[in-house]
Amino acid sequence: MICENCGCDYARCRPVCPECGTPAPGYEKWATDGKWAAPAPVEGEDVPPVLASWRTSVGWSIAGLLAGGYLVALACMAVAALLGAGLTAILLGVGAPLAQASPLIQFALCFGLLTGVLEYAVMIAYAVLFYPSYFTDRPRLRSSAVISFANCAFGGLVFGLLWNSNLTKRVKGVSAKVCAALYAVSLALFIVATPAALYFGNAHPQEFLQAWSQAYPQMADRGAERDVPPSNRPDASANEREADVPEASEPEPEAEADPAATDLAAAQETAAAAIAALPDNLTCVTETEVVVDGETRATAHVEVLRDDRDAVLYVETDGNEDDAMLTFFQGDENMVFQGDQFVSKGKGGLPEDSTGSEQALTLVGLAGQAYAYDHEGGVTEYVLVVEGSALPPDMSFEGVGSVDYVGLHYYLDADGALTELYTEVSGATPSAEGGEPVVLSADAWYSDLGATEVPPMPEGY
Repeated sequence: MICENCGCDYARCRPVCPECGTPAPGYEKWATDGKWAAPAPVEGEDVPPVLASWRTSVGWSIAGLLAGGYLVALACMAVAALLGAGLTAILLGVGAPLAQASPLIQFALCFGLLTGVLEYAVMIAYAVLFYPSYFTDRPRLRSSAVISFANCAFGGLVFGLLWNSNLTKRVKGVSAKVCAALYAVSLALFIVATPAALYFGNAHPQEFLQAWSQAYPQMADRGAERDVPPSNRPDASANEREADVPEASEPEPEAEADPAATDLAAAQETAAAAIAALPDNLTCVTETEVVVDGETRATAHVEVLRDDRDAVLYVETDGNEDDAMLTFFQGDENMVFQGDQFVSKGKGGLPEDSTGSEQALTLVGLAGQAYAYDHEGGVTEYVLVVEGSALPPDMSFEGVGSVDYVGLHYYLDADGALTELYTEVSGATPSAEGGEPVVLSADAWYSDLGATEVPPMPEGY
């Protein structure tokens, strides 16, 4: 309706002009009898076709609220699946960081990102292009039922019902602009936050291994769980272990015999048999710590998934995950990553004694004392003590110059299978003056014996 005084174009449902306050035609009659309705269009005045025939469809509005959003999401997912397949192929072809994942995981990441972007985009498109057109001579939709459904499907409970009400009142308002602005801000945040979360959550190759199969929880970021022993490990702290190992260099011949002392030959035979029984297919997780004069100087976390000549080796030193080394071995070939960066691909198989079993087998034969302890769950601990003087000249331990003794703790389950091997080397640091007191400890857990599945070497490098 055009104001006769100022020329303002305002909704026909208003009794006065919102700009100058001039009463609308028929206002005087309303002021006297309290009944007023928007006057019929004057001859020659055009009314948008949607407004001329508009009548809110309650049934289709409810359908839009209940099912419309899901239909929009399914449509976006269908389009995203097609686009995601193409984007996945492109990323795998150019070797982008996310392409270090398997093709299935790569596609899932692209699919989720594209679905979110498309949903926000169609919501903005409807608020900007469709809803305003209903107040023009060229509406994009004409049916009141379809528009009622679309308003609630794209606008939701708040904007959908408001848009239907505005069409009834023939007032466009600013709700479409507000809706588009909110979705635009959400879309911008989604575009920025989602790729960042995907990159930082999946950029490390070892984390891709976890995504490939939940059967390898030890390949994930263990965090605080590294200090938590497996369920089959007896609850024995380092202090208890130190108490279990006698001071070999200071024997007490007059003291009463230790009831835990056992036949040395039998303990050696049992420990050697358990080591020899370890299959070529296993998982080994080792925590190493070097303590000099009571202060921790170095730590290392090593994980090995091995199946004969195929293996994955993960090495992290001093808790630095960003520089951790991840190496894939497949026959005589290997592929090396550092952090999230590809380093090299070349020849060379898994290093000898990657799980420490061969060195442990040698130490068993050098033991001079043996002890046995029974723990809950049918677990038996065998402690073998090796004097430093009994070690061969070619055997050395990193960070230890002269060795006083080596304590070996073998944990066997009820079936006699080796589940944990704790090694403690006590001595002094390398020095011409004798060095400082040093203790090197290495705790290895063996699991998935005969059931370890080694992930394949990544492709595209």
